[in-house]
Amino acid sequence: MGLLLKRLAVALAVFVISGAAVLVATFFLFAAIFLWFEEFLRPALAALATTGSLLAFALLVGLAGLIVARAFKRKPKRDFGWLIELLNAPDGISAIAIGNALGRRLQAFARKNNQATIIAALAAGLALGVSPALRKILRDLLEE
Repeated sequence: MGLLLKRLAVALAVFVISGAAVLVATFFLFAAIFLWFEEFLRPALAALATTGSLLAFALLVGLAGLIVARAFKRKPKRDFGWLIELLNAPDGISAIAIGNALGRRLQAFARKNNQATIIAALAAGLALGVSPALRKILRDLLEE
């Protein structure tokens, strides 16, 4: 655990130092823009023009962040056509086919999402271990 904390401390220090450097660089950039505007505008108008360029810069950064954030969103697939086909199958085949298909899909999900599967199994085990009422419900379901 000590190595993890050291890495986290180094990453945090790098983030803070680089963030401060970017902040100072941005200040000097807009100070230079102000001095450039001041060459051909009165100081008050140069300050307004610098403020406008700073707001335009902030708007561009916000739009870029929005575009990047939308690119990271996962759009879940909601394809349940396979289940509808199984539900329309004859009665004897339907229950077997549904159980088989669900088992295969759960197995594929568990292989793709190892961490989520382990966490779900641990949570279910903890809930059953702590709650006598849940154990009774599960026992009643299994006895039927």
